[in-house]
Amino acid sequence: MLREEQRMEEFWNVLSDYFLEDLGYEGPWFTWEGVFAVEAIACLHAVTVGRDLGITHVVIEGDSLTMYVLIQQVDTYLLELDVAQVKLLRHLVGVEWWQPPNGYYLKINFDADFHSPSKTSCTGVVIRNRYGIVLGSHIVVYKHIPSAFVALPTTCLHAVHLGLALGFSYVIVEGDSLTVLHKVQSSRPDPPILGAYIQDIKCWAGYFRKCDFQHILRVGNTVADLLAKEGLKVGMGSYMCEGVLDFVKRAVECDRLSSL
Repeated sequence: MLREEQRMEEFWNVLSDYFLEDLGYEGPWFTWEGVFAVEAIACLHAVTVGRDLGITHVVIEGDSLTMYVLIQQVDTYLLELDVAQVKLLRHLVGVEWWQPPNGYYLKINFDADFHSPSKTSCTGVVIRNRYGIVLGSHIVVYKHIPSAFVALPTTCLHAVHLGLALGFSYVIVEGDSLTVLHKVQSSRPDPPILGAYIQDIKCWAGYFRKCDFQHILRVGNTVADLLAKEGLKVGMGSYMCEGVLDFVKRAVECDRLSSL
């Protein structure tokens, strides 16, 4: 029971650290437009009320759930904030389309896909130069990932490690996870669940001569997204030097042409 209490305490610390205003959400939640489900907000509200009233057992849409199971569902809903931002943000945050890096910089794009029932995540990473030429791509499948919260910071950390392993000095690490990138660039204390990963990212990034973190919308992160989804589907990783697998070549070319 102590473990569950610690789990709930960590959950509330993370939930309190999510400021919807920071993501561009304005006005009453029921006026928001986009793909983010209204039931997600209702679920968050139910958990908040349940905690305040000391309720440990709830019923939603006829299904009896413990507060702990409900919290696991909210974990997933919170991660969907990153996905929903493409249509929900009234003011675009970051870059809309992929743009090549300047000068000697290389750009490392990352993304993750997560399968909750099997606790499996997949990392997709692609590295390109200022001409849009791919210098390397990597797919890594991780087992025993406890939650979706862990999948994205793990992927960002892998992107940093890959850049260092290949001997790059000037890099831009770019992804569509607004939460992770905000934490990496923030001096505020990190929430318990993400804190260790965020600190590792900051530490390893310091070994580059220069490492910048940049947010991009999902539409501009298509290559990394496709790599992660395909890797999770087939359950197998891969690494290619100076190239990508055939199924993402078209997306790479679209990015290159759109940046001309």
